[in-house]
Amino acid sequence: MRKFVLAGSEIDLVRPKKGVDVNSWHNSWSAAADVRYMQRDRSYQLNEGGLEGRERESSLSFSYLEQIRASEAWSKVPPSSPSDRPVIVAVIDTGVDLHHPDLSPLLVPGVNILNRQEAPQDHFGHGTEVAGVVAATWGGLRREGAVGAGKIMPIKVMENGSDGEVYYTVEGMEAAIKRKADIIVLAQGSWTYSKLMEEAVQDAEKKGVLVVAAAGNAESDLNGNTVYDSPLYYPAAFPTVLAVGSVKNNGLHEPTSNQGDGLDLTAPGNRIATTRLGGGFTTDSGTSFAAPQAAGVAALLWQRHRDYTPGQIRQLLKQTAQKKPGEPRWDRQKGFGILDAARALSGKLKRDPYEPNDERHQAMSLSLDQEMDAVLRPGDRDWFRLELPCPGTLVIHLRQNRGHFQKTRLFVENPQEKDVRSYQLQGMNQLRVPVERNDVFLGFSSPAGDVPVSYSFQVNFIPRADRYEPNDRLAQAAQLALPGKQEVIEATLHKQGDQDWYRLPLPRSGEAEVKVEPLTPRFDPVLLQMPQDDWHNWKIDQHGAGEAESLRVPGGKGDLLFSVSDYGGNIISEPYHLVITVRPAIGDGKDHSTPDKAALLSSAKWVKGALAGGGIPDWYVISSTREETVTFLYQADQPVKRLEWAVYDHHFYALSGGTVTLAKGERFSQTLSLPSGRHYIRVRTEEGGPVLYQIQLKNKKWKKNRR
Repeated sequence: MRKFVLAGSEIDLVRPKKGVDVNSWHNSWSAAADVRYMQRDRSYQLNEGGLEGRERESSLSFSYLEQIRASEAWSKVPPSSPSDRPVIVAVIDTGVDLHHPDLSPLLVPGVNILNRQEAPQDHFGHGTEVAGVVAATWGGLRREGAVGAGKIMPIKVMENGSDGEVYYTVEGMEAAIKRKADIIVLAQGSWTYSKLMEEAVQDAEKKGVLVVAAAGNAESDLNGNTVYDSPLYYPAAFPTVLAVGSVKNNGLHEPTSNQGDGLDLTAPGNRIATTRLGGGFTTDSGTSFAAPQAAGVAALLWQRHRDYTPGQIRQLLKQTAQKKPGEPRWDRQKGFGILDAARALSGKLKRDPYEPNDERHQAMSLSLDQEMDAVLRPGDRDWFRLELPCPGTLVIHLRQNRGHFQKTRLFVENPQEKDVRSYQLQGMNQLRVPVERNDVFLGFSSPAGDVPVSYSFQVNFIPRADRYEPNDRLAQAAQLALPGKQEVIEATLHKQGDQDWYRLPLPRSGEAEVKVEPLTPRFDPVLLQMPQDDWHNWKIDQHGAGEAESLRVPGGKGDLLFSVSDYGGNIISEPYHLVITVRPAIGDGKDHSTPDKAALLSSAKWVKGALAGGGIPDWYVISSTREETVTFLYQADQPVKRLEWAVYDHHFYALSGGTVTLAKGERFSQTLSLPSGRHYIRVRTEEGGPVLYQIQLKNKKWKKNRR
């Protein structure tokens, strides 16, 4: 067990003993009086384009520094002296190459969270590259050296980039704060919410530490097609984190960068030149190398404005980001624009950067999960516009920085629904507003004669409970109708720990399949099937976040009882689809997908079958008490481009096998000499099923050749 203290609470990392029922153990400890919450530790991954994307010095280009106008900013950084307190950027990653000649002069002592007895030396390279980008934004990779009083603190929380965990990252953040870091840069994360990480981010903000995080890289399939490129990774998605996506060298959106609510700004992310583990330089790509550019510029900015809060640093970076004429002031791909170091260092903080937005048609585009700062003057109105994916509830968090809401009102308008609501804000710090999908407008209004108020707000979203609620318990299982062939049901996980129970009548024959399809990578579905007759108590969680889970059951009497939940028990902002498919019985209607379920293949009798496709096999068993020469025949009742077949002995040692292409009605045969005993035949195809066929066995006595 490991432990550390976060904001006055002890945080423990605990692993149950082998053989312990994890769910019962979790429920028991969650109910303890001195436990605030329990959650599963989640893995974090690096936001780089992959090691195969690294290039050597021959193709180096530091053009990204020109794109963010870093060199123009260096002249605006106040001269530093040995007595100046440095602005420290903590790189929480795989460590840093402590002996790299371009980095070592900029390093301050850090810590190895994985083994505090060892130095935070990088053995993988990613942390060294992230630190090199920070140094580059200060001019630290030039002969002249870095400008200003910036320093880099290496915090090692991963060894090889694949072993990241929320717990270790949060422990690293707390260690950085204790060692007086001013900025934390996180080129890591995941789509899954973590309460522990949220509390760590809030604690950093309270202690005056700016957290900068990569928006994350899009997920693609094996063919290179984008599966998910939204929403942002956590921790970038938290409101008080400066979330950084990436753009191409021409300033256009980089398709491999995540986009969506909470994106603050972008920076170049393609072929970024930086320091290499072991010395010298390399290039790499991804939002991992956009985020440290923003962290480096934030450090320069803090040297110019030592009295600024993390929120003010964020605001000035967003206000001075580059946007072309005609582009929206905020959008899902670029946020508030491309990082501009020169404008940031020479800019002044605007108290209300969203003006003009006095009329609804001037409404400022608003993002969920993003902190907004504005000023409302007497007789003023501030309009903001949100786009929502589905009906639900807006949770609006309000904070008055200077002055107080007295006669201020908030108007919530949903033009498509012709719905207008009005709320008095005096004494309010949180407001819950039911809304429909599509555009929603928020209008803060102060009457003439009221007092000016500087305010901040952020908006979170909770989806509406679906029509099957309440179905949180087995006894409340929602009754579903058995479709003729297939039906798609839409439902939501609208509250913490939501578990949706359903009851589905089974078909008399054939099989029923239930598939849960996420519409967002925030959702990691878990299916639970209750025991029924000889079925197992079956928890299905074979895939990760954003991937479907399914169960298939044979037809028969009774009902299928099952539930849908999220692995982390989180609220999921978008609905999920429940796809119910009924397939008729083909052949004997039984499952022969494993050797223990193999169908007996006897001589001179055609057996009808249907391959499910997707590599799922049908197994047959041959049982003989004598040595025989056997021939099995496969007849294609449907064409198959690639049929895979194999013959095994009773030890499952492959005796023969191959692939064949067959047209409809065409036959394939294979003759083998087999000793007595049990042998198995396996047929399968990767194509979509069902693929209908017939199979037959012919045999004759095998006579040994005698001398």
